[in-house]
Amino acid sequence: MEALERLRIQPWPFSGAVAFCERSELREDLHVFDRWCYLGTAATLAAAYDLAQHGERRFDLDVYRILAGYLRNGAEPEVIALE
Repeated sequence: MEALERLRIQPWPFSGAVAFCERSELREDLHVFDRWCYLGTAATLAAAYDLAQHGERRFDLDVYRILAGYLRNGAEPEVIALE
């Protein structure tokens, strides 16, 4: 069990679906996730809410590893709760 502990999926650190805001000089994208499932990218907050409500939730280990690693390494992205 100890050997497998490092492979355990970590609990989702938010209370529900969230959008991570990515901004550049030219645009703003909202990357929507719920319980480690990537639901899609939206250009508006209304579209992000729609994804949070209707997006297909399919767990992908690669998405989990990327996002969990990003959060674990001290990243402090702008997060918008979509509950």
